[in-house]
This record gives sequence, structure tokens and C-alpha cells, in this order.
Amino acid sequence: MKVGKAEEKVYKRSIEIYLPTANERLAKKPSTGRDASAIKSDFFGGGNILSASSTFIGKGEQTAKWALAGAVNNILASGGEPIGVSLMITMPKKLREIKLKGIMSAFGEECEKLNLAIIGGHTQVSEAVNEPVISVNAIGREIYSQKEIKPGMDIVMSGYAGAAGTAIIAAQHESKLKERFPEKFVESAMTLEKYKYVKAAVAVAGKSDAYPMHDGGQGGIFGALWEMATGSCVGLEIEMRKILFRQETIEISEFFDINPYELFSQGVILFACENGVALKDELLAAGIEAEVIGRTTASNDRVIINGEERRFLEPAKSDQLFVLEGTTNSD
Repeated sequence: MKVGKAEEKVYKRSIEIYLPTANERLAKKPSTGRDASAIKSDFFGGGNILSASSTFIGKGEQTAKWALAGAVNNILASGGEPIGVSLMITMPKKLREIKLKGIMSAFGEECEKLNLAIIGGHTQVSEAVNEPVISVNAIGREIYSQKEIKPGMDIVMSGYAGAAGTAIIAAQHESKLKERFPEKFVESAMTLEKYKYVKAAVAVAGKSDAYPMHDGGQGGIFGALWEMATGSCVGLEIEMRKILFRQETIEISEFFDINPYELFSQGVILFACENGVALKDELLAAGIEAEVIGRTTASNDRVIINGEERRFLEPAKSDQLFVLEGTTNSD
């Protein structure tokens, strides 16, 4: 494709046709010659407007889905309801237009499933990138104000640590993994992408109270825990053995010699609450895996407990996806 802003003919045949044709939240939708859309004011209900962004760099048609999930999860974890998203794509010059069509088709289908209005975007071709760079900005309305995290609260984890990273690795290294593992095992690992959203868990928690929440992403479960503690100025004591994993993540991490605790964990959400057991039971009753993995403390220490061993949690590191050549990551 030609370097620069996507040509009008490319926009019409490879972008616009994959945008949902209608959404009850839009007064005016984006189109050629219209640089901004309009959202009906009644969908905000007078509450605060939330905004969150996520970027993903990847090879496959799932790239936009991961970026979308990251932005949507950030809105959900902030006590909000996602309403609309805008999509920015930077494509390498070498990439064929058919790849752009695949990305847009997958993105449009995902937005329709989530009832999200596509409120804008921009697509361009650049010699500065080697793989598609997808950025999604989501807006939403605040439906409840979260409480502050205080010392003495339980930390409840929902979702599986490293599951998102496992799905990406399995998709991008499928042939290599099938040399070591049964085909059904590898296919199961690829299906872990279905856990990338936190909506179901947030819906259950929201019925009980406005719990403080933090969603996982780059840096893995350790990164999410560090950010949660740092943002609230509390300490942590976390039982390492209670952190939830899928067996596929454990075995694939061992195969590639990477740390599953620092592996991309989109779809994980952490709750801080007074009664972690009660919230865990509510989540389990709804068919959502959950565990009480620790507590907040009044100190600044973030401690990981593994049997008799106690060690300090460190600031979030580069995600383990970057360790693998040819594997990309998002935030």
C-alpha cells in the first residue's frame, strides 16, 4: 500500500464496509468527509465520562481484538460502561490490503457483539513500522464511584494469570508447540483468548458493592498487583500458590523458559473488598473462576509468600511476550 493516509478507495472497500451500519448510541456516525461522530447525550445520563486507551502490535487479524479488549477492560475496571471506541491503525508499507480487510472485519464483528459504537478512527501506511500498530480509545459512562483501597482488605482475583499471553504464543508458535505437545493441547491453549474480557466478573461484583478494581495486562499478574498497590499507596501480602493459572500456561511457559507470573494477563481483574470469601463465592456461583489471593497492609511492603519463603514484589517488568522472538505485546 502507498505511504500516508489511507486513500479514499481503500477506506471505502476495506474499512467503511466493515463498520457496523447502525448503533442506537450514535446521532451521527463517522464517514468520509466527517471527522467526528456524535453520541446521543442521554447515553451519558449526567454521569462522568470515562476514557481509556490500549495499543497492540501484532501480525494476525486478532490484533485489533486484543487492543479493543484492553481499552474496554480499562473502562469496566474504572466502574464504567463502555459506549464507543475509535480505532487508529498504522500499517507497514509491505502489508497487502487484504490484511487490512481482515483486521477491520474482526474489529467490526467484535464491536457488534459488545454493542459498541465505532465513533471514529484513522488509518495510515508508514515505512516506520514492521507490523500493524493498533490503538483503540474507548469512552464510557461512570455507573458507580469506586471506594478507596484501604489496609486490611482482601484481594480477590478473577480470571487466569497469563492466559492471554498463552493464547498469543500458541497462535504465533503453533507449529513449534505441536512438535512437543498434542494437537488438542495446543488448540486448547489458543482458545484461552476467550477469557480476555472482565465484563462478567465486574457485573457480579457491581451487584454487591462498588469494589476497587484493577485489570491485568502487560507485566502479568505481578505487574497488575504492583500497579494496584502503587496506585492506592498500600502494601500487599500475596499467597503465590493461590494465584489462578491454566495448565496450558504452566506447560507452555516451562517449554519456552518464561515466567508465567510476568506474562500478559488481559482478562484478569483484581478486587479489593472487606469480605473476599463472599465475593469469591458469588463469582463461583456465576460460573466465574475466582480466588482470595491475599490482603492489603498498612506498610509499603509488597510481599509474595510461597510456603515458608517471603520475598518482595518488584516493579512491573517488560512482559514475557517480548522474550520470544516474533511475538508481540500490548498495553
